[in-house]
Formats: sequence, structure tokens, C-alpha cells
Amino acid sequence: MNKSADKTNDFRSGTFRLVARSAEAAAGAIRQQLGERAKVVSVRSVPVRGWQRFLGASRIEVIAEVPPLEGRAGSSEAATRIPAVAGFQSGGVMISDAGGPEAGAPALADWLRGRGVSQAALRQMESLPFWSGIADNLPLAESFGLMRDDLCRLGAAHRGRSLPARTAFLGGPGAGKTTALCRWLHREVVRHGRLGVVWWMEPDAGPVSPALSACCEQLRIPLVRHGSEASPAGGDFVYVDPPPISADPEANARMRDFLEREEITGRVLVLNAAYADKSLLAACKAGRALGATHVVLTHLDEVSCWPGLWEVLLGEGLAPLFLTASAGWAPGITENVIEAMLERTLPAS
Repeated sequence: MNKSADKTNDFRSGTFRLVARSAEAAAGAIRQQLGERAKVVSVRSVPVRGWQRFLGASRIEVIAEVPPLEGRAGSSEAATRIPAVAGFQSGGVMISDAGGPEAGAPALADWLRGRGVSQAALRQMESLPFWSGIADNLPLAESFGLMRDDLCRLGAAHRGRSLPARTAFLGGPGAGKTTALCRWLHREVVRHGRLGVVWWMEPDAGPVSPALSACCEQLRIPLVRHGSEASPAGGDFVYVDPPPISADPEANARMRDFLEREEITGRVLVLNAAYADKSLLAACKAGRALGATHVVLTHLDEVSCWPGLWEVLLGEGLAPLFLTASAGWAPGITENVIEAMLERTLPAS
């Protein structure tokens, strides 16, 4: 490293944002301009603007922190840091002061907002125990650790809320509720050796879902239309595939009456995570009206901003059951929902 550059950076500290074409270019700029004390906090892809996007150009954003040297804190440090770095380019890498608070809960809140966490989800996080434990001078990386530990404990508590033996999978058109049910059946029968029956409910005696029929046939699980014959209720479970949640409140009220009458106490709300925020929250409202107890997020392979889903997971009072992608009913579920969300939200520990 150039000795004069290293000397210039000896007293620089704070949080910096770098935009580069590659991780290698960013790493070189960090070493040259921010010094050996710099630590990478997060890395994410950022969209390319203008005509370059048509050529397949890509960019990454790197947030790096430089801790202060002992005995070198104070206003003189800030005065050297900001003018020296703001808007500086090194080898095609744009480096700028990240701005905003550099430590404590305000820094964490700013960082999470930048990742796509909604204000409503932030309010939910602020009510968790870890938030009050973030000291004013706590570095951002250590705040991430507190957040990760607390939310992992929350995830473990959610996994303790197992499904009741009689459970319905609820969801609007396009949510993937029948596919989600099939994947859960595979998990129950193949991985855990449990046996039971599936009730299929559709108005006007329509045809059974081909996917559900094939799934039950392969797993050797009885699939019966509720009300068309004696519906067996033996075994370890009764899972119900009802009609989609309707835009008609009266139809939903009839569905809830049926669930109460048949003592279907477990109610899994299946949501297409690729839908717009307003559609997701509207579906959550409909699910709560039906007494939903758990939530499944589908189509995660189509979601570009996972942190935007925290509002659903923290703000609706539903236990996360699993995450899944969009195609097929074969295995492919993630039950450690909170941990998977943290991997997509926070930098690697």
C-alpha cells in the first residue's frame, strides 16, 4: 500500500458506501482509501441506470465501517473524514460517506430502511428486547449480532407452535395454497412417517386439483370430498383444502362457520410473497378474519427484496410455518423462516 495514503487514512473513521463493478474492485478501493482497519458490513446488488442496463452491466454496493483509533475520537476526526472521502472515485469505484448516525439504534434503523424494511416492521422490531439493549455507541456490526440472536430466539419459539391435528390451508387465488399443502404432506408422510386424511372442498362438485390428487396417490393418503361420502377422520391428521378466500365477505363467513363447526383449529394462511405490499396486507387482513394461526410464504424465487416481508412476519401475529418457491409440490420448503430472512437481510456474521 502507498505509505502516504496509509498515513492519510490513519485517523479516518465512520461508515462509508462504495459502488463498484465487482467485489474485487471494491476490496481494492477499501484497502487503498479506507485503510486496513476497514471492515465490510454489507454487500448487495444495485440496479444500473440508463443505457448500460441493456448491456448487462452490474454494480454492487458495499457498506464499510472504519472504527476510530483509541484516543482519536472527536470533532477533529469527523472533519478529516468527510471532506477527504465524499464523492471520491478510485479505480472506477465511487466512495462516499454513508451519512446519518454511525452507531446505536438510529444507525441500525437507517441501515434496515435502506435494505427495504418498512416503517411498520421497524416499529415491531423496536418492541423486541434486543432493541432496548443497543447502546448509543454500539457499532453497527454488534447491533446486527443482537438483532440476529433475538430474532433467532423468536424463530425457535414460533417453531414450537406446531400445527393442530386438524388444519386447513387458506389462501386467495394464485397464492399457491394447494401446492403448499402438498409440500407439507410430503414433509409429514416422508420425513416424519405420519399418516392421515385430506379433505377436499370445492363448490359445485368441481374436479379435484390434479396436483393434490397426484400427491395423495403417491403418498397413499386418502383424499375425499368433504360431504360427498363418509369423511374418515382417523390417523395423525386431517388437512383441509378449502375454496380460495373470496372477495365476498359472506362466503368467507360461511367458510369460517364450517371451520368452527368441524373443529379445524389450525388455519395456515398461504401468501404469494411476490405480490405487492398492499395485496399482501389485504390478504393478511382476510386471513385474520378467518382465524389464521400460521403463515406460509410462496414464490420466494420471484421476490427481489426479502427484507420487505418482515412486516408480514412480525406484524400479523401469525407463526411462520415455512417458505417455498413457486413450482411443483415435491420437497423444497424452508422451515427456519426467521433464520432464512436474516440471511437475506443482514450481512454474514
